[in-house]
Amino acid sequence: MLTREVPTLAPTPHLRILLDCDGVLADFISRMLETVARVTGRVHSPDQVTKFDFCAALGLTYDEARAVKKGIGETAGFCSSIRPYPDARHGVRALREIGRAHV
Repeated sequence: MLTREVPTLAPTPHLRILLDCDGVLADFISRMLETVARVTGRVHSPDQVTKFDFCAALGLTYDEARAVKKGIGETAGFCSSIRPYPDARHGVRALREIGRAHV
């Protein structure tokens, strides 16, 4: 839930807004950690992911990292199963009112 008023902007149809999802709109880390646990048998918490290179942050071996990335890539619907952060949908709707938001 937004805690402050967002200024109203006039719609600008030619304005293109590009949005990143992982860690911005949706919780990639938690979903990825489910795959890490399935592949390696080890459970990690999101606060252990302290680098962009999550495999290095978690201390995965080269083979484990390959298996996790393969598991992510081969899981049907992986991206659509990443849970959005609270109010992410509201924020995207608001951006789409002022321009063309691409997720």
